[in-house]
Amino acid sequence: MRKTLMVLVVSVLIGCVTAGGTASESIVTQDEFTEAVASLSDLLDRAIYLTITGFSAYDAADRLVTAQELVNLFEGSSGPNYESQTADDVTEDEIGILARFESLRNADATDWFEGDSYGQLFVFRDVSWNTEHFLRLSYVSALEALRIAYSLIGPKDAFRTSYALLLAAKGGFDDPFLVAGVQSLQDLLPPPEVQALQDDSIQAAIDSLPDGGTLWLESGIYRERLIITKSVTIVGAPQDGEVGSEGGTVLEGVVWDPVIVISSDDPVNIVMEDLVIRGGSKGILSWLVPTDIGVTLTLKNVTFLENGTGLALGKGALVTCTDCRFEGNDLAVSVLALDEGAQASFTNCVFDGNESAIEAYGNQMITLDGCLIQNGTNPDGDISLAGAATLEMRNSELYRILGRGIVLMSTASMTLINNVIETVDSHAIAVASGGTGLGNPVARNCGVSMGVNETELPLGTIVGHGNTISGEVCPASLLFLTEPAAAISVGPGQSIQAAIASVADGGVVTLGEGTYYENLDISKPLTLVGDGRVTLIPSDRMEPAIRVSESTDVVIQGIQIENAETGIATMQASCQLIGCSFRTTDLGVMISAFGADVLLIQQCTFTGEEAGVGVLTLGDGRIEIEDCEFLELGMGTLLGGLTSVFIAASTFEDCFNSIILAESVAATLVGNHIEGSLWDGIRVSSALPGDYEDGSLAMDSNTIRNSMRWDINLCLSDSDGLTFAGRLSGTGNILGDGYNMLCPADYDWPEGFFADE
Repeated sequence: MRKTLMVLVVSVLIGCVTAGGTASESIVTQDEFTEAVASLSDLLDRAIYLTITGFSAYDAADRLVTAQELVNLFEGSSGPNYESQTADDVTEDEIGILARFESLRNADATDWFEGDSYGQLFVFRDVSWNTEHFLRLSYVSALEALRIAYSLIGPKDAFRTSYALLLAAKGGFDDPFLVAGVQSLQDLLPPPEVQALQDDSIQAAIDSLPDGGTLWLESGIYRERLIITKSVTIVGAPQDGEVGSEGGTVLEGVVWDPVIVISSDDPVNIVMEDLVIRGGSKGILSWLVPTDIGVTLTLKNVTFLENGTGLALGKGALVTCTDCRFEGNDLAVSVLALDEGAQASFTNCVFDGNESAIEAYGNQMITLDGCLIQNGTNPDGDISLAGAATLEMRNSELYRILGRGIVLMSTASMTLINNVIETVDSHAIAVASGGTGLGNPVARNCGVSMGVNETELPLGTIVGHGNTISGEVCPASLLFLTEPAAAISVGPGQSIQAAIASVADGGVVTLGEGTYYENLDISKPLTLVGDGRVTLIPSDRMEPAIRVSESTDVVIQGIQIENAETGIATMQASCQLIGCSFRTTDLGVMISAFGADVLLIQQCTFTGEEAGVGVLTLGDGRIEIEDCEFLELGMGTLLGGLTSVFIAASTFEDCFNSIILAESVAATLVGNHIEGSLWDGIRVSSALPGDYEDGSLAMDSNTIRNSMRWDINLCLSDSDGLTFAGRLSGTGNILGDGYNMLCPADYDWPEGFFADE
């Protein structure tokens, strides 16, 4: 009787249940249908996991949370019973399982099936009918689990019922009644992989693939012009022998048209492997009109042979080439989008016998790593960059018999590291001083088409070291590319980080007076010094203005850091900070020192907001602070870990807490002046949990006055419980407020510890 009643109740509920959440999405294409099936399948997996969690939970509160999350998945964020539980819930405006399935059920799939479309559609509708009922029954069970989560009996059975029905909705079983499900829907559509023979149409095969599908090409020559408008993977047969020989997959075009055109109104991800692309005006042309659309193109073992231009890139293209070859093209790679920058990286690629290798005339980034460029024939250069283009070339080789190697207009940037560049009768590297194009050369300055100004190296845009250069270099100052420069000067508007990358170990980077906007990373020995009033403002306030890591003998001198959360952060580094100023919101200097690391801070000034910290120390290294000022901070210094700290001749004024140190720190304070602390002058706090030995505190000739609570506080909170269990020593310290400013009052202070004793 009870089971019969339950069936009747469920039946009534099913009649009343609506999909919940926002309105279902309209599906009008096969690709949208496939994507919706995959998304629904993922949601069902999450719901199945929640049902298992629910019927295995012992705590009623856990069952309630799990049931609510399960109902959230069914309804979506606008459902009548939706209630946010965790950050993993359905996000705002996202539809739930029921509404997602409704959109699949309402899709007009008649034209998506090959052959007997009516028969296929009948199966589709049958699957929809069964799966919908499984989902609604599962949803009703989830609501029941939510309603009786605190009951002693019942909720676990509701979770189990929901679990079984979800499995049926998922489908994929041998039982004919249960095989119909979400998994079956995608099986009715064309397969995600297609294999094409030499006589087949590649374009037709691509058109039949769902978005993200894969096309496998047999060996042979395919003479066809392709237009790709979706995400797709195209894989050919590997070459046996020389390029273009039998045994490989060749896509052959005509001289007046591109072989492959990539065009889409939406972002696409295209992968190509083991192909030869030859004989077209362009091998691959990626050029999109919308400014906010991107093409991600991944090429592996693709050969561009005897095209006008091998690879032509436009707006927003992101291209990665690995083990590719460019041979016999008029121009191997052309990147022409002036405003919306493209990025192209080449790893272990070969450029052989092209007239020119690379041209980039706008806001693009070109990366070469482990590449070979040789036998170019265009006298104007193998690599030509203008506008805001950037070249990063590492561990590569460039050989020219005729003409220049690399040509840059004065606005382009370049990083060269550990390359071999060899030219016989012209410049290995030439930098032009003006103009906007690369035309016929004129015999003036570096011999490149340019304006009337004398050629100057644009400091901060050309960096590098370790290169072997055989051939003329113009201007001569570029010779630092072979050996790192011992000293580099930088002015406002130029890149400090670029100078850091180029300077030799132990070298000096001098900053001219002015304001600089960037974050710096230092990981080698050097001196960074300001000449005059130099202000550094980080471009990313969330990151330290200067990060020093895993290095020794770093000196930072005469730099004022402003508008930063953290001024300087060091990690496993030995560093000297001399004559610097820190105006930060959180941390002036954050030190993580270990072992032999030594940090020396001299003649620096720390100011900031009331919650800010001047110097924070962690680890077990040594820190020395001398002749510094800490003004109006939340904490002048916060000394932690097992560090050894020496603070001398420094001033702390109007800080909330002037010096706080953990009981595990070995601290020595000599000749410091602590004035007007809004809470404690010196405070020893408990160390973090761990097997720490007690530290020590030595104080000589310090003056501590006008603290609002304690001049010296060795107590736990406001009680008389002693925090500090280490060794206290010292002489000649002065308290401006008398002994009533000490905690605990009955502490056995060392003889002579105070000056008036």
